[in-house]
Amino acid sequence: MAMAIALVASSLFPQFWRIYLVFLLMRTAGAQQPQKHRFTLVSTLDTSPSSKWISLSGEFAFGFYKTNPSGQYLLGVWFDNISTKTLVWTANRDGPVEKDATLELSATGIQLFHSKSTVRRIPELAVATVAAAEMRDNGNFVLLDASDQPVWQSFDYPTDTMLPGQTIMSPYTLYSRAKNANYSTGRFVLSFQKNGDLRLVPAERVADDSSSYWSFETGNDGMHPYNLNFGKNGILSLVDASNKTVVWHASIWNGTGRAGQFPRRVTLDADGILRGYVWKGDGASSWTSQWQALYDPCEVNGQCGLNGICQMIHNSLACTCPPGFDFLDSNDHLKGCSRDPSQQICGAKSIMQAIGNTDWSGNDYASMTSVNETACKQACIEDCMCVVVVYGLVSGEELCWKKAMPLRNGRTGADRLTFVKVVPEPSRLQPSKNSKVSKERGLVAIAIALLFCSAALAAFSLIFLLRGRRLRPKEQPKVAEGL
Repeated sequence: MAMAIALVASSLFPQFWRIYLVFLLMRTAGAQQPQKHRFTLVSTLDTSPSSKWISLSGEFAFGFYKTNPSGQYLLGVWFDNISTKTLVWTANRDGPVEKDATLELSATGIQLFHSKSTVRRIPELAVATVAAAEMRDNGNFVLLDASDQPVWQSFDYPTDTMLPGQTIMSPYTLYSRAKNANYSTGRFVLSFQKNGDLRLVPAERVADDSSSYWSFETGNDGMHPYNLNFGKNGILSLVDASNKTVVWHASIWNGTGRAGQFPRRVTLDADGILRGYVWKGDGASSWTSQWQALYDPCEVNGQCGLNGICQMIHNSLACTCPPGFDFLDSNDHLKGCSRDPSQQICGAKSIMQAIGNTDWSGNDYASMTSVNETACKQACIEDCMCVVVVYGLVSGEELCWKKAMPLRNGRTGADRLTFVKVVPEPSRLQPSKNSKVSKERGLVAIAIALLFCSAALAAFSLIFLLRGRRLRPKEQPKVAEGL
């Protein structure tokens, strides 16, 4: 039909035929040209810097992200068009691969190879047959079926970061990285409680509702779920999934320019604080924090590990150990402290050492009222379970809190007096009755020895003097001249 129309048109309009042929050629060429953000089966990547799958705008890339100079790589998604290539999602955060790693897009997903053997398949769970993959402009890496329907996407499996347009639904969570330069799973988690409350909590205490150090309570009875949305308008919000009601929100936008003009992200950082960042224009060299759940890192429970004490020194976090404790790892003070075995004593041999305004919240196993400071310390000395006591006034009443091992959530700044049970230094030990007798006997022995040595020295000196006189030659009498 099209050809018939073209023949008729060509007889009437001599130029139409040529225009029509050019149109067909352009359409065919356009249909055959691959889209640079879309990748078909058997497409491959390696660890070379140029080997990556880029989104249409060039803002994001998927591939092997080099984590350190030693040459380890993570398979993930990162901001690619800014000076600081920032990783926002990874498939193997706890299992980096070496320089010889490769991947291939197959009908079952991403096949990750290392030393010519399969390391893992992404996703690990079975999905519908994969026909293509896309690196989208919102930072979402998607696997598609033959009908271009998503069968898996990275937005559903976040690591430590949310991007605009992303939603987290219970039970999915954000886990912090171990350290700023260590992308493995860290010590803190953003999670939903069963009733929909959003909270930040140490990962080791995620099942303990009382261990959260930041939360938003929904007041929900647990009958319907809540979602955490990061909108394209820069608003992070907690939404009732049943009626789309926003119950809490925070703005991740600096108020200048359009809300979506600059790159943005929400990240649970290694120090346990959830922060919203903006990259302010082409001239920027780093991310700027526009919002954060907490401003004092020492408010993060478990920041300095078990038995550790968190304090801010010149706006920098520092971890210390209480008296009688040492760092578990001298190279990593965040791992906490352990008690010196020599300090594990009980009773009259111990003393209470003051350490100032310090507290370990949530570690009380007993408390006493109407006691003074001296009685508070003595109560700990006489209690073998007690390691620390905290003494303070509450509404004018004297209170004493006993604490046992392990000590959690230690931080300075508490308006109370804290005492740690320790073994006194040898110079401060009171000598016992037996030790006094032994000391006296020792002094007598020393005196006798000195007296004996003095007498012997005097005797030897006398003998030497007498012997010298015997050996001296007798003086001859002088003869007078002239006789």
